[in-house]
Amino acid sequence: MQFIVWSIFGDFLLMTPFAALFYRLMGAKLGLNVQINSKYCADLSLLEIGDNAVIGGHATVIAHSLEARGLIIKRVRIRRNAIVGLNAIVLPGVDVGDRAVIGAGVFVPKDTKIEPGTVYLGNRTATGEDQE
Repeated sequence: MQFIVWSIFGDFLLMTPFAALFYRLMGAKLGLNVQINSKYCADLSLLEIGDNAVIGGHATVIAHSLEARGLIIKRVRIRRNAIVGLNAIVLPGVDVGDRAVIGAGVFVPKDTKIEPGTVYLGNRTATGEDQE
């Protein structure tokens, strides 16, 4: 059902309160004032997004992975005031801390923990001091 609804109405729902409502109805746990600008979030019952978080355009967030040892299913947490950048890819088990930012186009491997207040840029992370 998610695929059918998003295929037909997704572009019209993005960045409106109806996108968050749709994700909630599909099982995602969303805080207040969450902005979602992507149709590429899967496994919604395993997705938790905190208050005032933003999922950037065309970002991919999934909670499953098929590997040699079988199907991996892990919850994805994006905490309060966090930002997932445009075209970022977030894999199972990722925990994005409060006020953390994932840069545009960044690949976040499974089970990665991004500390609160940091900017994750792939193979390196910038702290608040590095950004000044």
